[in-house]
Amino acid sequence: MFRKAVDQSTALGANSFSIGGFGDALMDPRYFDKVRYLKEIAPGAKIWLSTTGHMLTEKRNPDICRWVDTLRISNCGFSKESYEAIHRGANKYERDFANLNRFTSLGRDERPYMIMTFVILPQNEHEVDAWRTYWEARVDEVMIWRPHLWAGQLAAAVGEDGTVVPQQPKSCGRPFKGNPYIRENGDVSVCCNDFNHKLVIGNLNETSLPEILSGERMKAIQDIHARNAFKGCGLICENCDYTYDRSAALVYATNPARKVGVRTTHPDLMIDLVGTTTV
Repeated sequence: MFRKAVDQSTALGANSFSIGGFGDALMDPRYFDKVRYLKEIAPGAKIWLSTTGHMLTEKRNPDICRWVDTLRISNCGFSKESYEAIHRGANKYERDFANLNRFTSLGRDERPYMIMTFVILPQNEHEVDAWRTYWEARVDEVMIWRPHLWAGQLAAAVGEDGTVVPQQPKSCGRPFKGNPYIRENGDVSVCCNDFNHKLVIGNLNETSLPEILSGERMKAIQDIHARNAFKGCGLICENCDYTYDRSAALVYATNPARKVGVRTTHPDLMIDLVGTTTV
């Protein structure tokens, strides 16, 4: 399935890829086999890797430095108490921070471009300034965000003061500009926030990627977004905060080009390929 997804994606001109999903991509024991295959097919392809750093070990670091173009670290805590509370004990503070400090000690010309992101939560809001000062000196970019609502699964649009904001919804643009999200079973979804498989537009076992992207299901979703006709549409888009002004969600960014609604992946990223390890 991965080879099929790569072959059909590159045939369409895709040259930037995220190989991951709802979990840490480095949990996939064949991650670098997949990257090598992708680079064989598309030598100039850009690879985007998102991780918490808990598997950013010395053993993996050479492969990461060799194959990955952009490394995004999600790091939501600056103390053992906050970090392990947010991760519910699954990620260990001492291990993860040792991994991250080891990796950031590499020269900038030796490692991938590094972005650190922090999401403000009740457990860590008192650590924002300390976190920013520490990591800003060690990586290429830092960004501090308010949480998004996972396609309406959590609440409604939230403003700068944390209160609900009544607004007229407007398309996020995803059905028109991507990125398509291909799962390990062949399902193709419109949106990476679609963790419950509600925006599946086809399956690679049954239909080719070009046919899926121009199919009736995709056209129906595009029509709803073109008309901003979300109320009663039956899509997860109906209550998604991405259809509202979320400019207040990005609290701080060292890169002035970073804006809400602008991809933090490679600017030409076209395909998300989900690995077999998703949690």
